[in-house]
Amino acid sequence: MKDNKNSTNKEKKYGINSYKKSNLLISSKYKSTITENKIQAIALASIQNAKENKAGNLECTFSAAELRKLFGDDSGSLYKRLDSTAKKMTGSVIGYTNEETQSFEYISVISKAKYEDSKFTIIFNGELKDQILDIQEKYTILNLTTMMKFEHVYSFRLYEYIKSEYYKKKYIVQERIKGMGYEMTIPCAEMRLMMGTVDANDNKVKAVLSKGKKPDYNKAVEVAEKEKKSKFKEWKEFKRSVIDVAVKEINELTELNIECKTDRAGIGGKAVGISFIITDKEDTISNIEPEVIDEKSVDILDLIDEVRSFITDNLPSSDIKAILESADLDVDRVRLAYELSKRQKQISNLTGWLIKAIRENYQPGISTKSKGNNFNNFPQSNVDFDVLENLLLDN
Repeated sequence: MKDNKNSTNKEKKYGINSYKKSNLLISSKYKSTITENKIQAIALASIQNAKENKAGNLECTFSAAELRKLFGDDSGSLYKRLDSTAKKMTGSVIGYTNEETQSFEYISVISKAKYEDSKFTIIFNGELKDQILDIQEKYTILNLTTMMKFEHVYSFRLYEYIKSEYYKKKYIVQERIKGMGYEMTIPCAEMRLMMGTVDANDNKVKAVLSKGKKPDYNKAVEVAEKEKKSKFKEWKEFKRSVIDVAVKEINELTELNIECKTDRAGIGGKAVGISFIITDKEDTISNIEPEVIDEKSVDILDLIDEVRSFITDNLPSSDIKAILESADLDVDRVRLAYELSKRQKQISNLTGWLIKAIRENYQPGISTKSKGNNFNNFPQSNVDFDVLENLLLDN
């Protein structure tokens, strides 16, 4: 694909070169192509110009010539891809976690897509209107020019997901200093579903993910592999063909610099997750001034809801807030600590254990005692974080 030389034309046509994408759509699990993702990005960038049909669905139409300019493709092969892409996008379904019920659900994003008379039309599902038009919260701002440069679907998907997580930390000075970066961890099974190398829309995979309140990604991947509905079964192959390719392209084309490492646990060092260390290329010690962080800049209530989505124990919000604060509001550190807690024989006070695990940086494979610690006697609700911290420091 040729380099895109039409950014000026894009800005003139769409007014701005950035667009909002709902974090729900970004974090969803689905299989797709790079062309499908780019066309959806173009539609979202021009969504304010969309027409609402009689059924209440948003409809976007582009000429083939406009798409050719946006894709920067003069070869003519794009026209041949548009018809097959329209058929793939029609009725395309994503899997996502419903924040209210915590269950894994499926919904069609695009009711219909068609390419005829040299025009490409997308009709979005009206049920997702609040996730597409005039989004007010839980969204990520993406640059259309940047997204159109990606040649690999894995780069496109990984970048928008990392971007959606990275913004939560952008106000925290110590996380932005060059050389430190922001670290986030994604479990292997979830990563494979997100990248689409495991088809979340396979009927048997659907049955696993839709069962119960918390989706079992590991079981879903096992089923997909058994049914031969997955690619790159071996982690080494997945990392080389998906992650390494995506990281290389993101580092070359975007404002972010990413390093990654495989997290291993158990006998034989089985891969259990992958950690990304993200830094902004423009962030340096010299251009970052200390600032007072307003708690509102990182919505603590949103983070509490996010933690509650994977902690099955019925902890009060005050406890979750204390846990988050011990992790500097890093949900991934809380997630890791909680996964480690499930491997312990007995924990009499989960809140105290999690805070200590976070502060002492417990890692997989480290055995910890759950009895005889002062924090186990600490009341689990109405947490006074300063008092709890002192108790932990005494241990």
